[in-house]
Amino acid sequence: MPDGYRTRAGNWVNTAHNAGASVGAAAVGPFLTTVPAEAGYSLAGAVLVVVSGAVLAAGATGRARFSEPAEVTGPSATSARRRR
Repeated sequence: MPDGYRTRAGNWVNTAHNAGASVGAAAVGPFLTTVPAEAGYSLAGAVLVVVSGAVLAAGATGRARFSEPAEVTGPSATSARRRR
């Protein structure tokens, strides 16, 4: 793996999480100002059902399944720390 690969991957995960939290907060704010607070439970349940369906659909295509573990060719972060 090239240098910084894991750092970049972690950055993408953090960016996706922060973007999702921002969009979700922006969408829920106006929703909760126009309807009773109890409706938030229905909204949370609907989001859970939609995301679960998307995850199950992605798993059904076989993209998320791996037959064998990936082979690691370079040194691990732990072995690099031990050499210092």
